[in-house]
Amino acid sequence: MGMQRGVVEAKSNKFGKTSILVNGNWFGSKYGFSCEKGDEVEFDDMGGKMVKGLKVLSSGGGSSSSTPARSSGYSPKVAGFPVPVDTKDRAIVRQNSLGHAVTLVKGLVDVSGLEYETWEVREKATEQFALLAVDIARIFENYSSGDGDAEEARAELED
Repeated sequence: MGMQRGVVEAKSNKFGKTSILVNGNWFGSKYGFSCEKGDEVEFDDMGGKMVKGLKVLSSGGGSSSSTPARSSGYSPKVAGFPVPVDTKDRAIVRQNSLGHAVTLVKGLVDVSGLEYETWEVREKATEQFALLAVDIARIFENYSSGDGDAEEARAELED
């Protein structure tokens, strides 16, 4: 077992494995790393090309020795509530809300026996059903993301 210390030259995520390039050599793990390119790191290479106990000694190429050390390992980003608009979590909330809204609209509207006079009438009806689903999805998203609760709390604080 050997200790490695150096600056992360590159980072890669391929085939379910995360790898970092340190001192011209690639070291990997099936778990993610809490380091980025330019960070000065230290870890045990387990006598080969694996990473164990990675610590970030300084961020951004080692220019700051006052940066506290971070431990490696899997640590998912903590989801915020209300869900921030610019995150992948918001996209998931929106997709989920739309899926449930479509299910609700399908349950409310039985179109199996409908016959349309023209194709244009059918297109218009389809568009109206879609708009209804989107309106319902917005209601679900407002609740699921916490936006409604946050707005209500803001209004209470202003009083």
